[in-house]
Amino acid sequence: MTHFDNPRARTQLLEISNLPAGWDSYSAKPIDRAAIYEARSLLDVLPGGDWTAVPMADGSVQLERHRDGFDIEIHVSAAAGGQS
Repeated sequence: MTHFDNPRARTQLLEISNLPAGWDSYSAKPIDRAAIYEARSLLDVLPGGDWTAVPMADGSVQLERHRDGFDIEIHVSAAAGGQS
């Protein structure tokens, strides 16, 4: 299997993995470690290298890619077993 490098998104995942409860100034949950793990696994197989990792208030992660007028958003939730 081909392994893809997505350094920006990997750095963002590391940063958001340490967000505390209420990180959004409201009632956001801390980012679930299982969601971080699943998002990292997805980055291994997602081509492009220009993905962005975004924390979600429910504790999940969203991987996004916006290019040439097209938007791809993958919601990674630990509750869904990492499936999106």
